[in-house]
Amino acid sequence: MKNLLLKYWLYLVFGIFLIASIFNLFFQGAINFEDQAAKEILLSKTALSELENITIPIVEDIPFLKSWGSSYQGDFDKILSYLNLSALLILIQMTLLKLSHWWIFKLILVVSFAGLFIKQTKEYAKKLIIIGLLISPGIAVYTIFLSNVTQELSLDMGKKLQSHFEATQDSLNTKKLSQQDKLDSLKTAQRSKHDGKLDLLNKVEDDIIKGEEEVKDELDKIGKDFLTLLRYASRHGLELAVSLFGNILIIFLILPFAYLYVIGLALKRLFGYPPALNEFDKIILQLKSLVPKSNSTK
Repeated sequence: MKNLLLKYWLYLVFGIFLIASIFNLFFQGAINFEDQAAKEILLSKTALSELENITIPIVEDIPFLKSWGSSYQGDFDKILSYLNLSALLILIQMTLLKLSHWWIFKLILVVSFAGLFIKQTKEYAKKLIIIGLLISPGIAVYTIFLSNVTQELSLDMGKKLQSHFEATQDSLNTKKLSQQDKLDSLKTAQRSKHDGKLDLLNKVEDDIIKGEEEVKDELDKIGKDFLTLLRYASRHGLELAVSLFGNILIIFLILPFAYLYVIGLALKRLFGYPPALNEFDKIILQLKSLVPKSNSTK
């Protein structure tokens, strides 16, 4: 029995992974990880959109804030760009994972496994099944490995950014309510002073009200409070977005490229077929050419 296991241990390993591929033992865990990552990015985009929707009416009511809107809106646009790129990288990996789940790969694995027991096809079938297993369930297993790396290193996939935007929304709503009381008080004072002829929120009389220093100073003060909050929200949000994009880049681009490199090496070693590896090397060289070279000597 021991000698039999030693002789066919590789076949046993192939058989175990073949069963894992056919019955999708790793697929669900892998797709759950990528679904969750995509969901967190989507929730961050939604929180950003809701924050901007809250900001619009506030900006319209306060001229000072409207004139300084570009100081934080540019950061919000950059954050959205980072989130869109992150979502794209996750979508690409999810597509590859679902392609590896395709029944064609499972059929190839079954045929290759059967070929292991035929003398004429044994060597070729062994090579083919190795490549097939690297794809299915290999990609799913690798994705679960990435999930464990993310958990162990506590890498943020979007929760911090979402929480930051939601906290900012709460702060804006609270500040809006408190400042609205001041605006209402100012409105009452102006009506009393001018027998109700002037209305702070009346667009027709807006120019007259702005001309009064007391009203203008109060509006500027309110605008500065909101501006401070929005600037912090945009700058800290941009920092979190850059950190998030870095994590996404590692988990969903750099490490998957490393796995593809392993597949390329396997192709070259097993089949003496270098094109896949050569194409990968060309891509690496093209990426390096995009990085500006620093002048080591002057």
